[in-house]
Amino acid sequence: MCTGHDRAAQRIGPGKRTNVSARNSRGGTLDIRIVDALTTQTMAQTTVSAPSVNAGEYDPVIDALGTDFAASAYGQAMNQLASEAANWIDRTLVCKPLIGQVVHVDGATITINRGINDGLRSSDRLLILQRTDRVYQPGQDAYTEHYLLQSLGTAEVARLGEHTTHIHYGGQHVVQVGDIVQSAN
Repeated sequence: MCTGHDRAAQRIGPGKRTNVSARNSRGGTLDIRIVDALTTQTMAQTTVSAPSVNAGEYDPVIDALGTDFAASAYGQAMNQLASEAANWIDRTLVCKPLIGQVVHVDGATITINRGINDGLRSSDRLLILQRTDRVYQPGQDAYTEHYLLQSLGTAEVARLGEHTTHIHYGGQHVVQVGDIVQSAN
């Protein structure tokens, strides 16, 4: 707030003296969401917070784009906050491969339920995975479904569509409707 007053006590008004600390404790919090632009569904979210630091006295004002701000305790805390946020975004986006399912099989031509609108590209190599027996972890509810996945090999995009794609699989294993397809790039 810029009022033209020299001190915080003058901003309160004449005759209203109060014990105003020269410390300016500040912190920061970023609420981050990664949203699928097509479905508007939140894919991941987190909150990253910086610790409160003494930002300094009210006067003089420090330019947030200047070197004085970057060297200040508050500037360093905000830089750390931005770095943590960027690292979280990188980790989150890297660990989310494109995953789909086989919806139709016609010999070596397989149709999957992913396409351009899902981020699939014609240059993508796809890994075909087949579910095997259910796995129950000790102590877990028997209704929780976990499967072992067996790799059947890779496939290439033959005809890329908006919502579905035809892929070509030249492997020896039998691919079935319901098998999982994952980007292998």
